[in-house]
Order: sequence, then C-alpha cells, then structure tokens
Amino acid sequence: MGLNSNTSISYFAKSVGIDPSHFGRMLAGTVPITERTLIMISDKCAVSLDWLFRGEGPMKREAAAAGGNAELSPFMVPLVPESALAGDIRCYCEDGVKRNQCRMVLSPFEGSELAIDYTGRSMEPIFPRGCRLFVRRINASAFIAPGYAYVIDTENGVFLKTVNTDADRPKVLIACSVNPDYKPFEISKSSVYGLYKILGYYKEFGVV
Repeated sequence: MGLNSNTSISYFAKSVGIDPSHFGRMLAGTVPITERTLIMISDKCAVSLDWLFRGEGPMKREAAAAGGNAELSPFMVPLVPESALAGDIRCYCEDGVKRNQCRMVLSPFEGSELAIDYTGRSMEPIFPRGCRLFVRRINASAFIAPGYAYVIDTENGVFLKTVNTDADRPKVLIACSVNPDYKPFEISKSSVYGLYKILGYYKEFGVV
C-alpha cells in the first residue's frame, strides 16, 4: 500500500529504548544488529532470543512472564538475494529460493514474509530507488485491487508494478509503472508464480 514507515520505525525504536536513527541504519544493513539490541527487543517485546538469534523455535514468549509489550512485534524475515530477482523468489519451494540462501533482516511490519531491495526507477517517486520492501504473499487467483502496487513473481523475473486487469482479457495482467518513462506491458497469468502485497517499506539501503 505504498506506505512510508519512518514513523513506525521511530515509534518502535523509542519504545524499545534504541536511538531511532541508529536503529534505522541497522534495518538498512549499514551497521550490524548487536546482541544488546536483540536482547532489548526480546525483553521489551516478549520475543524468544533463540528465535531472534537463530530463527529457531516459537517467536513469542509469554508477554506476562517477560513483562513485555504485546503491541510491539519485531519480525525477522528473509531478504531475497539480488541474484534471485531475475528468477523465481518462491521461498522454501524445491525450485525456488531456499531460506539458507537469504540473509535474515528485521521487519517492523507484522505479517511480512519476505524483504526485497528495490533498485529500479519505474515506480518512482512512490517507491524510491533504494528502498526495502516488506511483502506478504496473497492468493493471486482472488480479487486483485486494480491500480495497487504488487511484487509480481514470474517465470521471466520479479517486477514491482501497479496491476490492472481487463475483463475482455481475463488471462493477462497489465503491469504499469508510476514513472511515465516506462510503458505498460502484459503478463500472462499462467507465468505468474506468486503475487505479493506490499505491507510497507523504508528507505534506504543504498544503491550506486
């Protein structure tokens, strides 16, 4: 839904007791996420340290026992490697990206399943070049909101586009850009591996 998450990140960082600007750099991957930071998140949000450090076991601890805040929910999600963006990003499938191929990054968006670094220009200024998207897979055969932006995983690559449909051509999606320099094109629904809703993004991870 094309939302700028600076406010959410700042609120979360302040609530946990972390400097928001430094936390933003951690999320962007320009500085490492420290053990102390993960412990603070664990204590404040009742999240298991095993889950934060290793991605193992249940995510949540009992908030009451931990004295945590159930309203704050950090999530570690796989960051899709750049090499996968020319092909299939389906996670954990036999022929898709495997979890051990992905670096885990912290997401401030509840329900996100993947993070994707966007390096294109076709969706500027709504999605700036150098932003990190947090997405969740949806049922591509269900209703698709026309004019909304999605990450489209296809046999020909991965695209961030607004999606439209044509009642007279039910077997295709019309992929449109925000930047007028990029023309719309059609995608056959039979070539679509998955459709991902954008829960939010932050900027920027840095591109050359």
